[in-house]
Amino acid sequence: IELNITNNINKYMTEKNKKRADLALYLNTTTQSVYRFFKGESTPSIKQLVMICNFLDITIYQLIGIEDKAKLSDEEFEIIKAIRDDELNKELVKRALNLK
Repeated sequence: IELNITNNINKYMTEKNKKRADLALYLNTTTQSVYRFFKGESTPSIKQLVMICNFLDITIYQLIGIEDKAKLSDEEFEIIKAIRDDELNKELVKRALNLK
């Protein structure tokens, strides 16, 4: 899984035209620490993995390279993404996705 995470961070950083220095700032860490992630010399903490997902706007499933259980259309994904932070709609989204 470690190799998948490193490869997927690289993949999504490239796809989304993100810079390692920007990721370091977002993680509140040094650029050297981020470079160690990319070289496989260290592994991000769980908190950092979540922050990396937020930074790249991807799911943890995408980051670790595991297919999502539910396949959503692009339109469905965008709708859920748009309302996921709205407290009133969180319960509806959870029900729609059969989450507890």
